[in-house]
Amino acid sequence: MSLTVEEIRAAIEALVAAGENPTQVKVRAKLGRGSYATINKVLREWRQEKTSEPSVAGLANQYSKSMDANELLSLYAGGERNFSEIDLSEVFLVEAVLPAINLSSADLRGANLTKINLRAANLKRANLSDANLQGADLSGADLTGAFLQNADLTGVELRGARLTKAQLEGAKLSGVNLVGAYLEQANLSKADLSDVNLSRVIFNQATLIGANLQRSNLIEASLQQANLTGANLTGADLSRGNLTDARMEQAILIGANLMNAQMYSANLTKANLFTANLSGANLTNTNLQESNLDEVDLSGAYLQLTYFANASLQRAKLINVNVGNSNSLLVVLNNANLSGADLSGAKLPRANFTQANLVEVNLSKANLTESKFNQTNISRAKINEANLQKADLTQATIMDADLTGADLSGANCDRTNFLGSNLQDVNFTGVTNKASALFDTLL
Repeated sequence: MSLTVEEIRAAIEALVAAGENPTQVKVRAKLGRGSYATINKVLREWRQEKTSEPSVAGLANQYSKSMDANELLSLYAGGERNFSEIDLSEVFLVEAVLPAINLSSADLRGANLTKINLRAANLKRANLSDANLQGADLSGADLTGAFLQNADLTGVELRGARLTKAQLEGAKLSGVNLVGAYLEQANLSKADLSDVNLSRVIFNQATLIGANLQRSNLIEASLQQANLTGANLTGADLSRGNLTDARMEQAILIGANLMNAQMYSANLTKANLFTANLSGANLTNTNLQESNLDEVDLSGAYLQLTYFANASLQRAKLINVNVGNSNSLLVVLNNANLSGADLSGAKLPRANFTQANLVEVNLSKANLTESKFNQTNISRAKINEANLQKADLTQATIMDADLTGADLSGANCDRTNFLGSNLQDVNFTGVTNKASALFDTLL
């Protein structure tokens, strides 16, 4: 049978008459039953009423706190663990030891919890906004749906903690340990996670818009469908991480390590990946249009259906990149700048290099069968022993290049410019529109 307002008010008045502070816990103890949420609601109404009465305003102010630290610690020491929905706003619990306590839906706004021990605590939906948790131990705690806006979590131990759907906007997180933590659907917009150890953390569907993740350790972290738009990941280690379907438009990844990362269908439009390591990464269906990939290492990367339109790949390494087996157009590099890039041994059949800049690129022994090089500049390039069977070289400029031993059989050489190039042992069998091509000597 649920408590009535009258019963709760009677208990409050009885405590006051006895000279006691009518806290939620004391009222509940007096009644022997009832939820803290129900009792707290009546307590708040009672205080508001008393404050409006001049004769008892001082009494209401005297009992303005729902529970003090000493009372909580005393009850905890006596074996009580359930403090769900309790009002502990602005409470002082520095260095308190309260492992496995139940503070679900508790109000801890502005509380001083410096160095508190809340290991394995239940903090689901707790309100910890503006709280000070510096140096606290919350390892293994459940903070699902907790409110931590502007909280100070400097140096907090959160190893293995669950922060699914937690709100962490503006929180201070420097020096925090989140190894093995769960942050699915958490909101970390503009959060400072620089230099933080986030290895194997689960960030699936999390919001990290504009977050600072410089030099952070994200090895084997899962960021599937996470929103990292505009995030700063300069020098971060995302090796073997999972970024499937992640949104990373305009993200800064200068010098980042993405070696062997899973980036299937990720969106990195206009991202800055200067000098990043993407060797062995899976970039299937990844959007990298207009991105800065200068001096990036893509050696051994998987590039099926990868979109590089208008991207800059100057001096990039694409050695032995692979696009798998497909009959469709595989890699889009139209208008991309690949000057000085190394694509030796690359497997890029049916790639689109239309109007791309391939000046001084290394394409030796690359597989470029059926690729499109319409109006592409491949001057001074190394194309020796490359496979360009059935490639479309319409109006391509291949001046002063080395094509020694290249296979151009069946290629379309309509108005292709080969002036100054080394064409020794080139296979021109079945080449179409050869008559319109420019050569130093008639072949």
